[in-house]
Amino acid sequence: MSILIDLLEADKKKKPKKPKARPKTNLWFRQPQYWTLDVQRTRPKHKFMKDDNNNQYAMSEDEKEVYGVWYTSRKQGITFFTPRPTHVVAGRNKLTPIG
Repeated sequence: MSILIDLLEADKKKKPKKPKARPKTNLWFRQPQYWTLDVQRTRPKHKFMKDDNNNQYAMSEDEKEVYGVWYTSRKQGITFFTPRPTHVVAGRNKLTPIG
């Protein structure tokens, strides 16, 4: 009887944890024009904003969601499959419209 209980307890401890799902994104390196084309192709209604560090943000028209970011200092861009809130991506950076 005690062997059966020990086996059941061992099975409970051996269950692997499910890995956390990572957010799906596209990464772009050293080619800002391809990042821009990807945003324009996937999100027809968007506008670009810029912060103090010259990072570009592709945002919804109401500026509540961010579709992607181009980091000028890293020469790296990221496009999100699902939009993210502006306060999460931009933080406290002050954004100004481009153009």
